[in-house]
Amino acid sequence: MISQDELKRRVSYSPETGVFIWRVKPRRALPPGTRAGCVGRKALRYIQLDGVSYAEHRLAFIWMTGTAPPLVDHINRDPGDNRWHNLRAATVSQNGFNRKRNDRSTTGVKNVYPMPSGRYKVVVTANHKQHYGGLYRDIQSAREAAATLRKDLHGEYARAE
Repeated sequence: MISQDELKRRVSYSPETGVFIWRVKPRRALPPGTRAGCVGRKALRYIQLDGVSYAEHRLAFIWMTGTAPPLVDHINRDPGDNRWHNLRAATVSQNGFNRKRNDRSTTGVKNVYPMPSGRYKVVVTANHKQHYGGLYRDIQSAREAAATLRKDLHGEYARAE
């Protein structure tokens, strides 16, 4: 992992915009003052330093704190948004809490499942355990119950929908 001093020598970072700018010429084609990095897989931005490709969100943590956590969560779920207030350290579970609903959801509501009886069941997973949130006659009641249970179990990492 690159040190904070070496990173700051090579690039500048704006916590307000999340943009990295080259301070030193990285290669022949790019002059200092140009935006560092490129868009890679899953829309994440990467910067190559000494032949090693680093995710920008990890470099932002190194720039700001001197270390990088094992996992960085984008609060607004936009992988290209590396503004400091949009980044937070997370565990694998916490990062998963911030996921959007599954596209295959038959109800269109995160953590709400239809039952053969016509009711809706609420189930939220936290710490590798499923937590039952009850059965509801209508989808809106189930949606509200799921949001409340997610907030209780996931805290600041809870995603509304």
